[in-house]
Amino acid sequence: EQTRHSVDRNLWQLGVSVVVLTLSLLVFVLALYSSLIRPLRHIGSALAGLRRGKRPLPMPPSHWRPSEIGDIHQALGQLDLLMQENETIRKDLLTTANTDSLTGLFNRRHFMEQAHLALARAKRTHNPVTLAIADLDHFKSVNDTLGHAAGDLVLKAVAQRIRSTLRETDIHCRYGGEEFAFVFPDTTVADAGLLANRLREAVAATPIQVGTHESVPIS
Repeated sequence: EQTRHSVDRNLWQLGVSVVVLTLSLLVFVLALYSSLIRPLRHIGSALAGLRRGKRPLPMPPSHWRPSEIGDIHQALGQLDLLMQENETIRKDLLTTANTDSLTGLFNRRHFMEQAHLALARAKRTHNPVTLAIADLDHFKSVNDTLGHAAGDLVLKAVAQRIRSTLRETDIHCRYGGEEFAFVFPDTTVADAGLLANRLREAVAATPIQVGTHESVPIS
């Protein structure tokens, strides 16, 4: 009888030990997942998101996480900011390279690239495309009588009227000096003539203010 009680006690103690060991192992696994595995998976997802241009999400809070994991995630945030800054710089450089600094229209080089693309697309689709060029009459007299600053104001105002008058699909540039060039995609010569006349009327509609008491009529 005593032997049986001893065996039962030993079995009970063994069962308790197994339960305690199992619980301890479970707590260890949960702590390992919370402190290491889950943060590493989060960092992996953040890296994959950065490659797709997505910002990393905040890491879930945890009291068990090693400080090194937090440092890595903080570094990811700094990397994301650096990538955003680089993208902004890239876009600014691209804009600077493609636009005329005075008027904000495309410059001649970028216009020629876009014109070649439009011609190639028209050839491929068999749709019409029309190119046009225009200049400002008597513009030299503006510079000679009122100065180059007044001439610059005139060019800026004309560029704004071009942007507000033509369609979003039309391509326009400052070709040089007071000359402007245009590409009208999917547009016949006759329809392009109507657009050009509409633009001429918009440019000539009101004189351009170049000083407190001075304005310049443009045609």
